[in-house]
Formats: sequence, C-alpha cells, structure tokens
Amino acid sequence: MKAGVSRKDITPAIGISTPVTTSSAGVHDPLFVKALVLDDDEHVVAIICFDLVGGSIEFCDEMRERIREQTGIEYTLMNFSHTHSAPEASNPSDENKPSVNKWAENLNSSILEAVEEACENRIPVSLYAGRTPAQVGFNRRLVE
Repeated sequence: MKAGVSRKDITPAIGISTPVTTSSAGVHDPLFVKALVLDDDEHVVAIICFDLVGGSIEFCDEMRERIREQTGIEYTLMNFSHTHSAPEASNPSDENKPSVNKWAENLNSSILEAVEEACENRIPVSLYAGRTPAQVGFNRRLVE
C-alpha cells in the first residue's frame, strides 16, 4: 500500500460572499483543499477534503472527470467541512462576479495540483483499521 498527501491554500480574496455574510471582512484562518491518494497497486483512490460550505453535484462530477483525465484516478471521494464562513465550490460562470470567477478558476487549479502532488508524494505505508464506540453528540439529555 502506498499513500501520498498534499494541501493547497484556497482562501478567497476579502469581499467574496459566504453563506453567513454578503461579503467576507477578513481572514481569521486560511482555507485548504487537502488530498489523500491511496494506492494498493490494483486501485488508486483520491480522498479530497475542502474547507468550504459545500459543492454542487455538477461541480463534483466535473472535478472527478478532470482528475480522471489528468491523473488516471478512477475513484474520488469529496468531503466538505460545511463551514458557513467559506464560499461554496463552484465553476466559473457568466452569472458570477469577476472576483468569484477568478477564485473558482484558482480553486479548480488548486484541486488538481493537490491531487497530482499527492500522487507524486506516495510512499509505502501500512494501513490499519480500528473500532470503538463514540458518543458524537446529544441535545439536552443522553438517550440510552
């Protein structure tokens, strides 16, 4: 088994709208796209995590296709942290403001760069799995 990782800064410029505000007022912490590529010599899988509120099915499908074309990776899992302090992943469009289109173009490039870099960074690893009960959360009282 081999694994490689990479991350790229995808923090938008100040002023881009987020679900919470009409436009961001500053940056407290940077936003990242992170890629993990796993390779068992039979299948290669990319797991991509975004510090973004979400992304449309169309966006994810298009990115999967671009990743497949550029890297040959057939299997891609995308995960969004759903932070309301970040924009949604999108493709450049005529409906977007120029600043949003520029950020979307940079986002798309950063995703591909992160996956390609994770592929280049693959090293032999041992993969283990474990299991334990976990209390994720509850509201007012613990249900038994």
